[in-house]
Amino acid sequence: MSAKNQCLITVAIPSYNHANYIEKCIESIASQSWKNIEIIIIDDGSKDHSVEVIQSSIAKYKNHFSAIKTIYRENQGLCKTLNQALDISSGEYFSPIASDDYFLNEKIEKLVNIFKKNSASKLSAVYGGVNFIDKNGEATGRNYKGNNNLLSFEDFFLFKSWVPAPGALFLTSDLREIGGFNPETKVEDLDILLRLTKNGKKIFFSNEIVAAYRLHESNTSKNIELMHLNVLKILESYKYHSLYKKAINAYDCVIFRDFASKNKVISIKKIKNVFLRLNDKRLYQGLFKLFFEWKNK
Repeated sequence: MSAKNQCLITVAIPSYNHANYIEKCIESIASQSWKNIEIIIIDDGSKDHSVEVIQSSIAKYKNHFSAIKTIYRENQGLCKTLNQALDISSGEYFSPIASDDYFLNEKIEKLVNIFKKNSASKLSAVYGGVNFIDKNGEATGRNYKGNNNLLSFEDFFLFKSWVPAPGALFLTSDLREIGGFNPETKVEDLDILLRLTKNGKKIFFSNEIVAAYRLHESNTSKNIELMHLNVLKILESYKYHSLYKKAINAYDCVIFRDFASKNKVISIKKIKNVFLRLNDKRLYQGLFKLFFEWKNK
């Protein structure tokens, strides 16, 4: 299908100090089987030579895009960067991608087709799965994908499901309707999923692998204390929801599991909150880590 017969897709790259990775990210968008793509790259005050790499990469791949928008500015943070991209986006769908990750060649085509096949399902977003790669781009042998399932507010609020950020394709109008990304949180993916689904919209999680997610020390998820504090703050904003106490109980199990092999004091303090949650597999994962994978002071 030629670009003129396809709806426009916006791919947004928030760039920050990923000079070693961003050309691969841009090349993966240029290589998409879907041809009608607007690319927006906003460099958020990088201190390395990311800007030079962006400029050379855009010159190299400029004929692969229907539109190109680049912005270079002082650092403002991820969510403000994503919101700036959303504000100037012209696409029917919006697909953000971190500058150290990349798409597989048919990501957009596959996810757009899922949107169209499920047009009666009130979808706000479709996610595909990811392959995990290391900091050098080597495959780890691990992946994470869905089961072609529809996910609701309850799935995310009670931590029954997780979807990988590089696999996302959002309906642009729905993102704008909720006011975009929240600059007050460091866990913008959970926040956006809750706000998109709280009024009945759904998220489709495909079993297709569509992107590569890079694991390295600068991933926000590596700083688990900061992550957990931000998640608890998000949950607090729903404290009058009927499922709030259940959500806190479920998240106690997440905290217990995550700290079990990293901070014995915190994990032991959490045992009293989780020991009766016998149906939550994270309790058993945490216990195993606490007693058999202890590797920190």
